[in-house]
Amino acid sequence: MRTCYIYIVIGLLMLSACGSADDTLIPEERVEAAVTVVCSINGPGDNGYNDSALRGIVNFGQRTGTQLSLLHPADNDEAVGMIEQWKRSSAGTQPRLLVLAGSDYENVVRQHCTGLAANQRVLFFEGGGELPERVSTFSICRSGAAYLAGCMAQGCPEAYIVKACPGDMVVDEAAEAFAKGYTRYSGGSALEVHTLAEDHSGYAMPDSTYRMMAGIDAASMDSRFIFPLAGGSNNGIYKYSREETFTLMLVCGMDTDCSAYSDRVPFSMVIDMEQVLDSLLTQWKETGELAARTVYGMRDGVIDIVMSRLFYENIDIWEDFYENPLYWNNLYDKHKEEAIAMERL
Repeated sequence: MRTCYIYIVIGLLMLSACGSADDTLIPEERVEAAVTVVCSINGPGDNGYNDSALRGIVNFGQRTGTQLSLLHPADNDEAVGMIEQWKRSSAGTQPRLLVLAGSDYENVVRQHCTGLAANQRVLFFEGGGELPERVSTFSICRSGAAYLAGCMAQGCPEAYIVKACPGDMVVDEAAEAFAKGYTRYSGGSALEVHTLAEDHSGYAMPDSTYRMMAGIDAASMDSRFIFPLAGGSNNGIYKYSREETFTLMLVCGMDTDCSAYSDRVPFSMVIDMEQVLDSLLTQWKETGELAARTVYGMRDGVIDIVMSRLFYENIDIWEDFYENPLYWNNLYDKHKEEAIAMERL
């Protein structure tokens, strides 16, 4: 079993903190931690959603002095073992919270998070449908921001959606919304959807996405816009667009401001996971309770489109309409309210 403690994660994520983090974050026995986090199998190190969520959890621990334990399972079976151990070891009188940091645990939650003790609660990322008693979930509504990204990509004659795998409700919602915005305003331009794998391994295949981008680039000389929905695999897309000097490819940054990863990123769809996790964990810390389901969107300021400050500084303009330095801002302002109206909250 691979166990990754907070002080290791802080080093890997280059997190900084004042004072001694070890005293507040590392319990002598991980099962006694007030908050135990089971990471997504392909989660940490994605430079996006998962890393931002971990920063929010660590910030909460440092700010409140709450003991945290971070577990990194190799597969679903190992995650199930961690959950069952937590259920046995944390039952008692003190409040205990288990955070399952990935929507890929949905079936695991339904099968193994039943029969919780009175002091136990589970917080599950982006779940759908009915969940067991004392299990809470939250979701980030991406339909508005993804639709807005599609509207803003309208000037490119080709667009490609890259999905990690089929059947992920969160990814499918974003892909559908982007496609709707793009096709509405692009004047019938070409749109293709590419899928990396049949399962969640598609979230950790940056080399495959790099090769996919090379194939897309070789197939056409038109400007093309990439909308990446593949977690850590997105890094292969940024890498290709960064290394290929003469590519006509633009890439939407995903989850965090990705302008530093490539000068082909004109804007990013940014999710403030730090705010979400710190808010929910603080609510649990202060009340011992969590709402069964909480939904965030553009209306809450949790997700939005953020322009790259570096795009015009580092890129040679190859399309006349990019010459206006307010081109992206103007599209954002034009379609923002329309996008918010598209949110499915």
